[in-house]
Amino acid sequence: MSKKRDAAMFRKGGEYALRTVVEWATHRLAIKPEDLSMEKVEPEIPLSEGGVTYWFGLSYASYFSIPRAVLEAMPVEWQARWVEVMREVDETFDWMSILPDDSTYTVNLRHKSGRFLPDPLRNYRHPIAIPRRA
Repeated sequence: MSKKRDAAMFRKGGEYALRTVVEWATHRLAIKPEDLSMEKVEPEIPLSEGGVTYWFGLSYASYFSIPRAVLEAMPVEWQARWVEVMREVDETFDWMSILPDDSTYTVNLRHKSGRFLPDPLRNYRHPIAIPRRA
């Protein structure tokens, strides 16, 4: 399977995308289709108790991005806890292994009309003053 076709599989939507992801996983990762579970996984934390699903609310967002400048503006103790949680995620899931080779995620600020906007938080080495809530 070519890298170009691999990338195209992830851009498609609906049932075709699910089928192509299964095809990609079985071909690239040598996983048998019967080993892939398509059942819905219930969250371990009840929604009312503050799990991630509760935090996302009714949005259709699949990803959550926080600018590095904001993370680095937090107290050092908080940053250490955050790093530990991210390390725990990496130790629990090998999620990077299912991404196509030589791929990367990018984040861009856009207006709701779709037009790209300059990102005031992009330069983490020289961040702007980030207002704190009272």
